[in-house]
Formats: sequence, C-alpha cells, structure tokens
Amino acid sequence: MKKFIVILLVILCTAGVIYLGYLIFNAKNVQAVELEGEMQTLYVVGDDIDFEDAKLKVTYKNGDIKMVDLDSKNVNIDMFSTSIEKKGTMNIVYKNFVVNVDYIVIKNGCYYLEKQENTVWDYEQNKFVTTITPNEQGYNQNTTTEIIYLNQGGVIQYYEKDDNKWYMNDGNYDASYNYVIEKDTLIVNTGKDKIEIKANYDDRGNLSVTSTVVSVDETSGLIYEKNISTYKWYNMKTNRNIKHGSLEVDLSKTEYVSEPALNSARNYVVFKRGENIETSGKEIYVKVEFENDEFLHIVYVRVVDSMVQRNSLQTENPISPAISTAVLFYEKEEFILHYTVTY
Repeated sequence: MKKFIVILLVILCTAGVIYLGYLIFNAKNVQAVELEGEMQTLYVVGDDIDFEDAKLKVTYKNGDIKMVDLDSKNVNIDMFSTSIEKKGTMNIVYKNFVVNVDYIVIKNGCYYLEKQENTVWDYEQNKFVTTITPNEQGYNQNTTTEIIYLNQGGVIQYYEKDDNKWYMNDGNYDASYNYVIEKDTLIVNTGKDKIEIKANYDDRGNLSVTSTVVSVDETSGLIYEKNISTYKWYNMKTNRNIKHGSLEVDLSKTEYVSEPALNSARNYVVFKRGENIETSGKEIYVKVEFENDEFLHIVYVRVVDSMVQRNSLQTENPISPAISTAVLFYEKEEFILHYTVTY
C-alpha cells in the first residue's frame, strides 16, 4: 500500500512539473495579444463591466492563433471601476501581456439640454454656417426645454417643456422609455425616437455629453447638415415627495367632453369599445405636485395602462353609455379618470 502511494505521488509530481513546464513554454511562445471585436467603453456609475463580443486574439510564434474569452480564468481585469464619474484605462492582462482599454463613466441622474448647434451648408456663401440655440451661453437648468433622467437598470424619465409646462414620460411605467449602452454610445429610447449620446473629455479634463445627428446627401455622399445637442448634468433631488392628494387628470392635450356636475364641470374622455389608454392614442396626463422640489415643482406625467388599477377601466363590455370612473395610481398616489364607451 505504501509503495502504491509513493508511486502515485511520483506520478502526480511528474504531471505537475510537466504541466508547469507546458505553461512556461506556452507563455514564452506567445508573440502577441490583441483585442478582437469591440467591448463596452461607456458606463453609468454603478454598472458592471460588459465585454460585449470582444475577445483576446492570442498569436503564437509558430503562427497558431487562439481566441480567449475575456471572462476566462486566465484573464485578469485591473484598474476598472464605475464607482465615480471619470475617464479611466483598464488593463486586460493575459500571461505577461497587457492590453489597455480606455473607458468613460458618467453619472446617473438628471441631464438637461444645455445648447443645440445647427451647422448647415450655405450654397450662396459656399460655406458652412453655424447657429446656436438659444445663444452662445446656452440654456441653464431653469431655461432648458428637455431633460433626460437616467435611472439605474436602463430606465429613463424623459421631460419636455411645452407652453411653459413640463411633460414627462416615465420609463418606470412605460417600458419604451429606456436606455441601453452599445460600445461607446448611450442609446436613449424616447418612445418611437432614439437619441444617441457620446461622452468625451477634452484636453483640460472637461466632460462633454453630446448627441450628434448628421444629414448626408444621397448623391454626393457629403454632409450638408449637422445638429449637436449638448447635455449637462444637474444635481436634481432624488427623494422628491408628491404632495398627498394633489394628483389630478389633465386632458388639455386630448379630446374630451365636459359635463356640468353639481358644483363644477366634470370632464371625461370617450373610448371606443375594446380600447385602452394606449391603443386609443389619447394623450392623457396627470398633474403631479412635488412639495420639496423647486426645480420641477409641477410635472405633467403621461398616463399609461400600467397605472390603471386592475379591472378599473372597463371598455370590453360596457354596461351602459353612462359615465364611469377608473381608479389609477402614480407613485402610490391615487387619481381618478372619468370616461365613457361608444359601441
């Protein structure tokens, strides 16, 4: 038995030495290590690393090539962190080779439209002419007309100012308002439209967050117009409190009927049989008052079906054409929608 154990130990030690020698030989015979494909290089604070489709291309001196996954146990990632906003360089280490990848981390939260630059080719002057909206100084948080609020988990709240009112689509209730990051681009989905945003640091270390849209002539392939929207981060409150009992429906952007009630007019919307709020195409909003926010004190939030209490909005089999009442909730606060159904 002792003799068997000794033989087994000798075999294991020999195998270990051979394997170690193989690793050393293999490492010494690696000629180059390169990053193949593209990985995510733009992050929001708190995000995990995303390798996307990138791999390491390992080329040996004998010409052999091996593709190595970046999450392999033989690959180490150093100098990567998304704990704060910054420009950083991560080290991807394979054996004694290091691949450097620059990346940028931006804050989550409120980004308001600071300025818009429109550059158009002027055929009379034979040159590009640039105009800046509203002026060279741009907007500030009090005069801006657009806000993108980046929440964790790819959710956005999208604000637009119209007639001096703030209208908002809330991605917590409408999943079509979201963002994803692909490589170095943050893609903001605002319902049917997309805003592609990139982040860059200049030579002075100043961060710019911009969306660029170019128009190209189909015949010549030349750019004839470029629009650049610049967004600036603002330290907006995250623990805003809705004033209890303040929610009320706003029908100013959709057709409605006003019927005199006992003491005041009662406004209601008309649905066709089987419709819900979203399929009807009606723009219904709820007026929300925040009691501890002077920046966005009153916001009109787009009403969607996920706000409706279950079975509260009945349009499939209406009992009568009389006015009915649906109960809805936003952030645990209740509000009422009056409606009727046509056959």
